[in-house]
Amino acid sequence: MGINKECSSLSLLKEARERGIYPYQDDITFIAYKLLLERGAYVNQFIFPTTPVGESLLRTLYTATHTREQMNHALQQIIEVY
Repeated sequence: MGINKECSSLSLLKEARERGIYPYQDDITFIAYKLLLERGAYVNQFIFPTTPVGESLLRTLYTATHTREQMNHALQQIIEVY
């Protein structure tokens, strides 16, 4: 099962979207970004003016060079931070 489907199946996020994009409120986005980075899981954050006010996003990105172990680590960090 893919990482996004795993997050969705756990009812982890209020709206898990395809391609690893997860919506949050602005203040939560900053906190989650910092916590994930400290735990070794890099995500991109998108805030106003890239997104509407109050609709910040965190985005995960995976490539063919990521191992299953790395993806599982990222998933575990997302679960713990959420």
